[in-house]
Amino acid sequence: MISSPFPQVPSILRVFVFLEVLSKRLNFFSKKEENNFEKYFNWGLKFLEVFEEFEKEGKIPENLLYPPEGFPELAKKLFEELKTTYLEFSSLIEEKGFSYYSYRLKKVRDVLKEKKVFNDNIFNEIDEIWFIGFAALRKVEVEILKYFKEKFKSYFIFEAYEPIPSIIRDTLKVLELDYKWISPDYYEKKEIKDPQIYFYETTDPHLEIKSAFRAYS
Repeated sequence: MISSPFPQVPSILRVFVFLEVLSKRLNFFSKKEENNFEKYFNWGLKFLEVFEEFEKEGKIPENLLYPPEGFPELAKKLFEELKTTYLEFSSLIEEKGFSYYSYRLKKVRDVLKEKKVFNDNIFNEIDEIWFIGFAALRKVEVEILKYFKEKFKSYFIFEAYEPIPSIIRDTLKVLELDYKWISPDYYEKKEIKDPQIYFYETTDPHLEIKSAFRAYS
């Protein structure tokens, strides 16, 4: 997982894996419901968001014995079997060699819990680690940073002014960090640079959907 991570795929493609699980479990792709594919597709995207929130907190969603009132029967069935559906979805994601941000967080956390991982040569070459450019943390992120904090000489850099924002105070507390202010000499060097323009390529969701349909048709 660490040496050769699975490629990250966007939710617009992962949803087909989710729908594949539902098709096997609930057999909802019957002929009379083929025209409802768009509805199932949108439901799938929402459930993926739910899964990601649980993964960021290091939890597995539980089945809901009493789903919200007023939901369609299929939606109620999904909530009643949420845990099983999630576990099968995760298994199928791994089987297909896919990954995504919260999935990687969870896997890294799990790998770091294995003591033998710190016997790896790559860790033997690390003298210190600097963590920069973050503020609020989810539970899994906290666990990962704590592992490195305990194993290596670590520095955590935050950008803040007095009074320290509550979001940073909470992060300092949860990571059990003392702090001190950095001298302005490090960040107030007045250097004027010429303006620059950067162009980046981006994906086209419409083409991604068409490609995904072709792949699964």
